[in-house]
Amino acid sequence: MDFCCGMTMVASLQNVYAEGPVFIHDVPVLVCPTCNRWHVAPAVTLDFTMIAHNCAADGVREANFREFVGEDRVREILEAYPPDERVLLEKRYIPDQIDALLDLINLARAVGDSDWEEELKVRLKAITQPPAVPTAE
Repeated sequence: MDFCCGMTMVASLQNVYAEGPVFIHDVPVLVCPTCNRWHVAPAVTLDFTMIAHNCAADGVREANFREFVGEDRVREILEAYPPDERVLLEKRYIPDQIDALLDLINLARAVGDSDWEEELKVRLKAITQPPAVPTAE
């Protein structure tokens, strides 16, 4: 499992620009529902790289990931990552996430790593504050 902001990332499909530039549809990626960071699912990173490279070498500008690896492989990757509570509850964080960050802050304090402790405090503050609402000027 991949983690970000103290909890498991969620699998989804995204359209991704790769080298070349090649636009690849339906790529399994892992997304953090809290901070929206994402990356190609580790199980298909090599497949993604090979597809992008081959398309770029052949002058193809657009491809569909499912056509190259198969529907079953894509489904297998998506099923390997369970749905995230934050997505199901439509919340930015869950209490276990706060507990995990507080535990890490205590660990950082115990080992005397003030830089790590401050980084964790910033992350805790970021996920617990409501998102900024744009205002009209």
